[in-house]
Amino acid sequence: MAGKSSETLTFNPVTEFDQGKYHCRSTFPAVGQFVYGGVTSSEEITLTVHRFTTLPETRHVTLGSSTSLKCEGSGEPQIVWFKGSEEVQRGSSVDLNLSEVTFTDDEQYTCTLVYPQGEISSDPVDIHVRGVSTSPSQGTAVLGQGVMFQCTATGDVKPTFKWTRNGDDITGESDDVFESPLTTTTFSYTGVVEDDTTAEFRCIADFEGDTHQSQPASVTVLKVTTAPVGVYGVVGGAASLSCVAAGDPSPSAFRWLLEGVEVDVENTVTALSETSVKSEITVSDLAREDHGEYTCLPDYPADLDNLFMGGDTSSSPAKLSVIGLTEPPIQTIVKVGDKATFTCKANAVPVPTLSWYKSGSTTTSGVSSPKTVDGEVVSYLIISNVGESDVAPYSCKAEYPSLGSHLSEDAFLRFRGIEESPLVTRALIGKANELNCTARGEAEAEMKWLANGTEITASDDYSIFTASNYDPEKQQDLIDTRTVLTVSAVSLPVSFLEITCTATWTGDNGQSSEVESEPISFDPLYVYESPIDTIAVRYTTVELSCSATRAPLIRWDRSGRTYGVGIIDMEGDVRAHSTLRIGNVTESDQGKIWCVAQYDEGMHDSEKAELTVVGITTEPRTSTIPQRGLSVEFTCVVDRYPENTVSWYKGDDKIQDYDNRKDMTKEEKDFFVEYKLSVSSVTEEDMGPTTAE
Repeated sequence: MAGKSSETLTFNPVTEFDQGKYHCRSTFPAVGQFVYGGVTSSEEITLTVHRFTTLPETRHVTLGSSTSLKCEGSGEPQIVWFKGSEEVQRGSSVDLNLSEVTFTDDEQYTCTLVYPQGEISSDPVDIHVRGVSTSPSQGTAVLGQGVMFQCTATGDVKPTFKWTRNGDDITGESDDVFESPLTTTTFSYTGVVEDDTTAEFRCIADFEGDTHQSQPASVTVLKVTTAPVGVYGVVGGAASLSCVAAGDPSPSAFRWLLEGVEVDVENTVTALSETSVKSEITVSDLAREDHGEYTCLPDYPADLDNLFMGGDTSSSPAKLSVIGLTEPPIQTIVKVGDKATFTCKANAVPVPTLSWYKSGSTTTSGVSSPKTVDGEVVSYLIISNVGESDVAPYSCKAEYPSLGSHLSEDAFLRFRGIEESPLVTRALIGKANELNCTARGEAEAEMKWLANGTEITASDDYSIFTASNYDPEKQQDLIDTRTVLTVSAVSLPVSFLEITCTATWTGDNGQSSEVESEPISFDPLYVYESPIDTIAVRYTTVELSCSATRAPLIRWDRSGRTYGVGIIDMEGDVRAHSTLRIGNVTESDQGKIWCVAQYDEGMHDSEKAELTVVGITTEPRTSTIPQRGLSVEFTCVVDRYPENTVSWYKGDDKIQDYDNRKDMTKEEKDFFVEYKLSVSSVTEEDMGPTTAE
């Protein structure tokens, strides 16, 4: 009985290597005597395996650009594309094209080939979209300070960033935070200028060479919108300055600077609107120190959470011109009958009116017409032949229309002065002398003596006497105060001093004034060059000299004995010189000699000079009468000092020491030297006068 059997060939999974021709072969074995075995084959069949010939690949694409995925298969399949699980394209096209890619296109994509026999799908591939996902927003910054921008980029890798301003690269501080796939960078740019309100700031993200730039952002610049303007203010009055600043956000405070130094003044801050704030300062009790250029600095607090760096900015400077009296009248001290002049000067812009006051009442007497000189208005009050009725306080006022006025303090006219100044006084050196000084004023004066600017006080060297003619029982307009300085002994150093006297008056209000005489010095009278110690040889002529200041009579003295005036040579009235000439000097001329300068004021002695007469004190002599063939000895005595030598003569011929009949010896005593000449075997030739020299 015939039967059936079947076999199944299964490929799991089938691959392209499995395609080809297949047939089935059956083998029958021989059974018994009459059944023969054998092999039989089926018809061939062909196995075709459909497959992908091109698989899609992962793409990295910049935001806004285009890209495509490609998928191909064997045969003629229908190609279906899936974005995630969503079918996005079906048909015969092998390409999936994406244009103007956005971050929604960042997804996994799958390609499916559909055949009548079934379908096959690719592994999913990624499209990674890279680019700036959040552009920087409008920045806000204070003029001159910094601005912060924030930019976020999205991508599968961390990018690097750079920033541009109007297409040009700029630098600043940057802080990047990466939390895949987002990278947020915060950029700080300093030195904001007004042009930044229209400038385009961009962030550029660089993903391994692929770049994408953000949308542009500009800066809202906060600044002083209304700068202060220059104003005038009168000394003692007040002046105001104001400025307006942008106020979104609002400044927390305003500072004001004078010539770059912050000032502490009354400051009123007012909100004019949501975006405008005003600061106004008032400078009261104006002084010259308040004059100068003022600048306004609004200070904005930082708000880093909202990318606002804050800081302050400065307005353009405005000048506060403090005007008023530049040279007010000052106390004037004159003598009775003199002319007194008061001066008043004031700033000339704007032009003021100058007025004079005497004891608080307006006066026009002696007032000159105002003149403008070098930016100042000048007026003078002149009082000729000052009398008692003119003694009063005077003041000047500068009136500036609509601004105010500046009144000077009282300037007093006083009778005060040195009525009798000390005079240059001839003074004998070593003798006493005195100086006188008299001051005259409406009250007693305090008198002082100064030497080279230093006060002289009573001592062994100086005595001071001061008195006045003040009489409390009399009505006195003027009082004389006199002081006398006595020098116990005028010395040369004292004669070189510059001596002045001062008189000080102190009023009931405590104000004082001082006048000082012209400096004078003593005119010293003295012998400034004394004769010097002199040694003269007996029977010669000797000269001594001395010199004295001015033109005195000069005489010479020797131990109380007057020689006379000598020979006097005058150099006008400046100095005198005297020469004493003594001829044929002997021991009787020895002793102390000096010159005496005789002035009208007295006499001044020079230093004493010692005149010493030296020479042969004992002439040569012999104790025996010379006899032919015998010996004779001559003796000569000479002063020992100064050192000397003696020569012997026979007549006019000098006796030589090589004459073997003559022997010359010398013996020194305490105060003299004894010279001896011995002659042996006297002959007629030795007869005659023998002398020593």
